[in-house]
Amino acid sequence: MSGATLPMPISPFERIRHQDEAGEYWSARELMTILEYALWQNFARVVKKAMTACESSGHQVSDHFIDVNKAITGGHGAVQQVKDYHLTRYACYLIAQNADPDKEIVAQAQTYFAVQTRRQELADQAIGEDPERAYLDWYERAVRSYVARGYSESWARARVDGITIRNRLTHEWSVRGITGKEFAILTDELHMGMFGLDIEGHKDLKGMPVVRKGAREVQEGELRDALTEMEIAVVQVGEIMSRALHIARDSRGRKDIERDVKHAAHIADEKRQELTEASGEPIPSPVNTIPGSVGLWDALAAGDGAQADEREDKKA
Repeated sequence: MSGATLPMPISPFERIRHQDEAGEYWSARELMTILEYALWQNFARVVKKAMTACESSGHQVSDHFIDVNKAITGGHGAVQQVKDYHLTRYACYLIAQNADPDKEIVAQAQTYFAVQTRRQELADQAIGEDPERAYLDWYERAVRSYVARGYSESWARARVDGITIRNRLTHEWSVRGITGKEFAILTDELHMGMFGLDIEGHKDLKGMPVVRKGAREVQEGELRDALTEMEIAVVQVGEIMSRALHIARDSRGRKDIERDVKHAAHIADEKRQELTEASGEPIPSPVNTIPGSVGLWDALAAGDGAQADEREDKKA
């Protein structure tokens, strides 16, 4: 028998940890399933208690419990929007403290989020003392979060690099006069120039579920979590070049920034064509890299509890 060390099992709470440009978060719907609550109305009471505790401790509730809608697939494949929250680590800790104490999984959640919350406090302290160390700590945690959800490590590192590149670009935009909806407009223009289709069209290519938002039908989910590594590389070229052009030309305002974006998109498009020819992989690709071929938006397990939630939310 070899003396090799077996890998440590990944916590169920780590598996449902998400990462986007804003940072890490947990879905209340997914946490509800892990904590063995069948009905949203019962779990919602726990969430409300946690919100009260958050407010009483002097924290802003909206900073830790972010209102979102979640798309779930019901009977006959119909996609339905239900209420959800994006939760911070601290919000999850408060929910665990207010959940059913008789459940063993709740005790595990209390321990996990207590430890993770303390780690976050120490990390926050380290930011002022050693920003580089804090960044590297965030980077590795973000990579592990994606790997825990089923992505390869190489994909995860490319994705987290992309988050850093994106944040640098949007910061550059903000200090150079870009505001409000202009961020989304410039992002879509850059994407169109790089790939020959806009973000919604790219989501459609990857088969992301269609949901209705007001009078519009849109593809739900985070496109960048579905990109192949080749597609991520193209995006990185476009965003790095955009920022470099803004700095080199000292561009200011929508008109100049837009000029740089179109120039950067052209450069990235040329790189996309080179990658396509060299790899034989179509870029943009119809391959959806989200593990399990179901979106993060559809992670709620099917079963009696989910069906009960559908009935309940339809009544609301």
